[in-house]
Amino acid sequence: MNPRSTEDLKGAPSSQQRAEKVVSQLVLLSRSEEACKLLGVEGVLAGHVDITILDDPLDYLAHDIAAAVRDAEDRAPVQTTMLSTLVAEFRLCSFISSHIDQHDLVERVMRQLRELQG
Repeated sequence: MNPRSTEDLKGAPSSQQRAEKVVSQLVLLSRSEEACKLLGVEGVLAGHVDITILDDPLDYLAHDIAAAVRDAEDRAPVQTTMLSTLVAEFRLCSFISSHIDQHDLVERVMRQLRELQG
């Protein structure tokens, strides 16, 4: 059974709930070497990340998470950001910033979602 179909029966989660869940799961995945191997995270950012990530790593990451959440909510046929890219970006941001506050990241994702929705 498709997990989306059971979600539709219960009602779709809010954007806030979805953002919290995505950020929480990215944290878990980014901390697991096995998950990173399975996702092929190593090298996935080559040619993807530009210097603007250094301006504000969390906003950079939040923008990509928000775009992925929006695409998932819209059920877009093509995802703008792959899971492996988000995990790799999270790991890179963790390295650059040394600590990522999950609550702050969720708030940034929600702000980005509002901006993407116009």
